[in-house]
Amino acid sequence: MARIAVALAALIIALPLAAGAQDIPVTVTVNGSAVNFDQPPEPSPNFLSDVWPANGAVVAPTFTVRGTTRPESHVHIVAATNLQVGFGEVDANTVTADAVADPNGHFGRTITIVDISSGVVDVRLTSTAPDGAVAVRTLRLHPAPRPSGP
Repeated sequence: MARIAVALAALIIALPLAAGAQDIPVTVTVNGSAVNFDQPPEPSPNFLSDVWPANGAVVAPTFTVRGTTRPESHVHIVAATNLQVGFGEVDANTVTADAVADPNGHFGRTITIVDISSGVVDVRLTSTAPDGAVAVRTLRLHPAPRPSGP
């Protein structure tokens, strides 16, 4: 039978253990506050904030999507132009891009839509933090009117 010893300052605790891997809940009281070591910490929630362009904005064929999320998060961006036909929409053109947030959580990526003449540009941002926490934001943008020629 194996034994485990935990040393905290001058306190040593020895527990008899069966052979093999063990899950042992441990609670330590420090200055009157209990600290538990039996559960892994839950991931912090992820977020997407300060996203630009704003929902409903008018954009040129080339525009930059930027914002803030948790540091080092991977941000997947999908931009799709949709033709409004009757009572529905048809996907006309889709562009995907990826970015990694810097240590301050800032990210940005330039997107070019080849055919932006359709009625709307839908953008979906998915941020996945290093611990797996996910945040999603969707935008509906409008293409800038093209100048009319002679």
